[in-house]
Amino acid sequence: RARVFSETQLTSSAGIGPTAMLSKIASNYQKPNGQQELSLSTRQEVVEFMRELPVRTVPGIGQATESILHGLGVKTLGDVYQRRLEFSYLFTDKLFRFLLGSSLGVTQLHSSKSADSVSKGSGMQKDETGGGGDSGRKSFGREVTFSSLSHSTELQNIALTNVQEAHKNMVDSGMVCRQVVLKIKWKSFRVQQFTKNLMDYSDDVSALSRAVDELVLPICSQFANIRLLGVRCTDLMSKEKFMQRQKGAMQCSILSFCTRKNTLQWDKSCCKRRRLETWISVDSSDVSDAEDTGVICLSTSTHSTASLPEENDAMLIE
Repeated sequence: RARVFSETQLTSSAGIGPTAMLSKIASNYQKPNGQQELSLSTRQEVVEFMRELPVRTVPGIGQATESILHGLGVKTLGDVYQRRLEFSYLFTDKLFRFLLGSSLGVTQLHSSKSADSVSKGSGMQKDETGGGGDSGRKSFGREVTFSSLSHSTELQNIALTNVQEAHKNMVDSGMVCRQVVLKIKWKSFRVQQFTKNLMDYSDDVSALSRAVDELVLPICSQFANIRLLGVRCTDLMSKEKFMQRQKGAMQCSILSFCTRKNTLQWDKSCCKRRRLETWISVDSSDVSDAEDTGVICLSTSTHSTASLPEENDAMLIE
């Protein structure tokens, strides 16, 4: 602190504690030019210390979250811990984990799970990914938190920026998608998601932008009540597999429906039951090298007197 003052002529306060959050709390005790050490050496001492602290003391809990907790009759972190079972059902998983960790003094200061990140209007951006799919991902997305907007066009611009960024990440990974998801968080912390299915898999940014725009337009009039907007591209497929499917390379061959076995058939022309022995062979020597082309030679033998196709009749399948 002395070195900071000598080089910048600015005062600073410091806190010392067993965790980053406790150190931050301690740094508020001796402002503007002092330091405080919290002599907490056991888990029980930490829990006892946190129990009496007001909820607003925790870094990441701002006015909005404090108002919600006060409305539920929660004033201290000890109240949070006592009602942890109730809150596990009442709050989202992310907010619940943050509050429970805070009551135990173990939440990291700069955790992405900050409860009040929305109310701060910090413009925090987050890329979303998941496991699964062809590339080990379930989605490509981006979400942004912000303070109150002044016009609906701002909301549309944020949505457009998000879908462009998600599209870029998806294309860079060699993927295409068939579904677009719009995520909205209201100032009341209520979260809603809206989905739009495309006609087919696509990596066309114009098609994705149109889909997102269709989802955003119905809620544009409520722009002042929105604090987070996210866009995700889901239902993924690798572009290579998609191109193969487009060419028909993944379609079943007609040969896959043929079996080498004796079959009993009815001759409709003479209404006589006859035993028809069939077998299928493939001869590609008389066919050009064109893909998906082959010759099926059909040979028949029968004990019926009914007219049958000539032996070794050939059908060209394209």
